Order: sequence, then structure tokens, then C-alpha cells
Amino acid sequence: MILNINENLSLSYRLKEMYVEFNEGNTSSNCQAWFETIYSAFIEADIPEYREFTILLYNW
Repeated sequence: MILNINENLSLSYRLKEMYVEFNEGNTSSNCQAWFETIYSAFIEADIPEYREFTILLYNW
């Protein structure tokens, strides 16, 4: 119910879960493609609270 309060809240949660899943389940064979998908999702979402994190992903 909490995630239904605001669309950005729901999207933020899904992005966070996507990133957690990436960290827990990537392999050397799928890491780059999976990362590019996640990075693109963070860019497209353009959530102000994730801007610094998105920059961190790009730099590291």
C-alpha cells in the first residue's frame, strides 16, 4: 500500500530492487548487459534522489 502513494516512490523501489538483484545474481557472462539495462533504467527514471547514485554507477 505504501508504494501506491506515489509513482516515483514505486519506481524508486523497483530500481533499488533491480540493483540489489544485479549485485546478488550477476555473472561474468551477463554482467555488462545487465548493468547497461540497470544504468539506462536509472537514467530514464531521472529521480533527483538517485542522481548522485547514477553518477557513481557511471564512474565506477
